[in-house]
Amino acid sequence: MYPEIHLTSEFSLPTYLVTVSLTYCLGLLWLVRRAARKDMDRATSLDLALAVMVGGFLGARLFHVFYELPEYYRAHPIEIFKFWNGGFVFYGGAFLAFASGFALIKWKRQQAGPWADLFAPVAALGYALGRIGCLLNGCCYGKYCDLPWNINGRHPAPAYATLLEFCILGILLFCERIQSRSPKTWLSLNQPGRLFVLWMGLHGISRLFLESVRADERGPSLIFDLSISSWISLIFVGFSVVVFLRDFILNMRSSSVSI
Repeated sequence: MYPEIHLTSEFSLPTYLVTVSLTYCLGLLWLVRRAARKDMDRATSLDLALAVMVGGFLGARLFHVFYELPEYYRAHPIEIFKFWNGGFVFYGGAFLAFASGFALIKWKRQQAGPWADLFAPVAALGYALGRIGCLLNGCCYGKYCDLPWNINGRHPAPAYATLLEFCILGILLFCERIQSRSPKTWLSLNQPGRLFVLWMGLHGISRLFLESVRADERGPSLIFDLSISSWISLIFVGFSVVVFLRDFILNMRSSSVSI
């Protein structure tokens, strides 16, 4: 593991913070290019990126502090502000980032669906690269195993997350291309917001696998001894299935009527 980048004998940078910062910069550049290619307002895309960044940062940190390790931070409150040492929860950041972005879009009186689709591949890329920071930092580690690719005798859970999310990114880009070439598909990807819903479902499935091999502190378990991240993943998958199943039924009905 490489938790720090030593620039000099007396000065170093946290690897996780550097990775996340570079990831955000790369994601921002790609987001602006995607907005321009889709003839969407660049200024709004930048406003959204800022809202998502601030909301994601606060949500991820607060979820970690108040859910995963509340006793520790009650005893050491000053540690709450030492975010450079790590301690973020993706789903906490995702929810507050989504809420911040949704509020901004509504304030600008625009439709949320197209903007959600714009962000979907960027979110997948950001998650994949961000987990590299977890791997280097040594957090989010997996259970003990004796597989040839183990790291310190454990499942390299962040590496699994990165590989799976890159696969999801490829699926999203492939479906987006199909959407642009053939507007009518059985997944109803022509409807605004469906690419983002597809990301929710695929990410939820991959996250359920990752939760099964992780062994780090996940906070208190909930019903059926599942972590809150597992339950959120199930909600993501369920929501995605319901949306696309509903679209499929409606498309079948409309096809039968037209015949």
